[in-house]
Amino acid sequence: MKSLLLALVFLCTNSLLAVPPNIIFILADDLGWAELGCYGNKFNKTRHLDRLAKEGLRFTHAYASAPVCSPYRAAFLTGQYPARVGILDYLRPNSENGLSTNHITLPEMLQRNGYATGMIGKWHLSGYKFHGAKKVVRPTDHGFTWNIGSEIKGVGNGANFWPYVFRTQPIRWIDLPKNELGKGEYLTDRLNHEAVQFIERNKDKPFFLYLSHYAPHTILNGRPDLVAKYRKKHAPGKSTRVRCYLCGDAGHKGDALNHWAGDHNPHLAAMLESIDDGVGLILQKL
Repeated sequence: MKSLLLALVFLCTNSLLAVPPNIIFILADDLGWAELGCYGNKFNKTRHLDRLAKEGLRFTHAYASAPVCSPYRAAFLTGQYPARVGILDYLRPNSENGLSTNHITLPEMLQRNGYATGMIGKWHLSGYKFHGAKKVVRPTDHGFTWNIGSEIKGVGNGANFWPYVFRTQPIRWIDLPKNELGKGEYLTDRLNHEAVQFIERNKDKPFFLYLSHYAPHTILNGRPDLVAKYRKKHAPGKSTRVRCYLCGDAGHKGDALNHWAGDHNPHLAAMLESIDDGVGLILQKL
């Protein structure tokens, strides 16, 4: 039996080496499982994610290695528990801690084995020079040969998605040099666009793509046309906030009626649909 098992392992290994699979990992920030249609949500529309769930696997008894940002990301990239890599809480903007280059990461190993490796979006595994951190670790220090859209300073209470500036501070918080999708470019749409372009550029070689969305982390701020769509499905109640301060600081009028029941929030639904649209674009490209 042992010989048969070893033979099967050998055959499987050889077949994988013959055609290295492309790997795409899409991560949403602060997304609850119950927000997806495949888990019974009737308000949010996530048809492409629902299709993946139907045609693939759902991990209905899966547990995250940590409930907050940085420890989970460190565990995912290293395959180790957060305590082993020394990141137990989300890293503050001025943190001197970070994902040490002493740890071998998944993209590093894949790169050694001939993969093109790319990362798009939220990193959150280091402090930032802007906030005084002396030791800064970037995705390119951990095996990603290409990186775009990762934050270069703290994003406070969450990213601003449209337009993606951070209050009135003169330095942009993200390393996207210019808009490519026209006026009013929405951040999640841009990250999706970059993912499709990465796939196109690397279609003739095995690749690993880590698409790390900032959405749907608060402050909730959906694309205006999608917010209007979901607002028609469920009208807001009495407002508890006068305006979105990020929108106001960017010169845009805030939403004066932004109080909805937690499970019928047009801004959250809009943000999820933007993520889902990206999944659809990636599936179409593949």
